[in-house]
Amino acid sequence: MSRDELLLAYLKSAQGKPELIKDLTFSQRRNLQHHRSDKVQQSASRLWNPSTENVVKMSAEDFGEALLLEADMDNGQRIFNERCASCHRGNGEGFSLGPDLISIKTSGKNRILDSILYPNREVQPQYISYEIETTEGESIVGLIAQESRSLMVVKQAGGITQTIQREKIASIDGTGNSIMPSGLLEEMTTQDVGDLLEYIVQLKR
Repeated sequence: MSRDELLLAYLKSAQGKPELIKDLTFSQRRNLQHHRSDKVQQSASRLWNPSTENVVKMSAEDFGEALLLEADMDNGQRIFNERCASCHRGNGEGFSLGPDLISIKTSGKNRILDSILYPNREVQPQYISYEIETTEGESIVGLIAQESRSLMVVKQAGGITQTIQREKIASIDGTGNSIMPSGLLEEMTTQDVGDLLEYIVQLKR
């Protein structure tokens, strides 16, 4: 079976069985919902179709309120660990895949919020994601950390590093997009956004 067929079988088996998907991270869910295969996207969307109640709306008014709310740091930490720590380090936790938040936090909440909302607006070359298809039908998406005539090293979220032999690479495509997925604020309330932003600006190494 191909990788896409395995994903479809997994998603089908998870219908009505929340215990099979409860441990998936937010990023993993997002990857499935925005998979290159329309069938995988549709199956994932049937599993996660959240109510729009209390979901942050993409408006300056809502976000302006989030910047002014009194923050709950414990909730901010919970959200950071769930949605950000797989690619960013802070307070001694997480993984270093994306930009260093300790230096970015000095730019202020407005700039941080803008970067989260529009991750593909300004992407530095070292953070452009690539999709590698192997001769065995595997699809690997991540940052190219190292390459030579014989191999390629790809870094992924969660501290995962994969070394791929050149002879096993069928194709390499630059997505042109940031390794950070869009839609990170989905399913979050305005208070959640405010808590997350405050937690980020208070981060320490």
